[in-house]
Amino acid sequence: MWGAIFLLSVLGLFFPQKMQAVLVFQLIYKSTWLLFAALPALLLHQPFPKGMALFFVVWVIGLPFVIDWKWLFD
Repeated sequence: MWGAIFLLSVLGLFFPQKMQAVLVFQLIYKSTWLLFAALPALLLHQPFPKGMALFFVVWVIGLPFVIDWKWLFD
């Protein structure tokens, strides 16, 4: 799955409007992982991959500014 997302993300550099769905998918699954895996582990002081969580937080904050919402819902 990661390889496919990487390939589609690279294609998104050349065809940004056609790849908006990939960015929305990334936003949804990264947010879901943060809310239902990382946050509960953090609150319960359990181990979780902090590097991945930090990367996901940065990505979730930045993606809404990159996604062309107007074009996506036309």
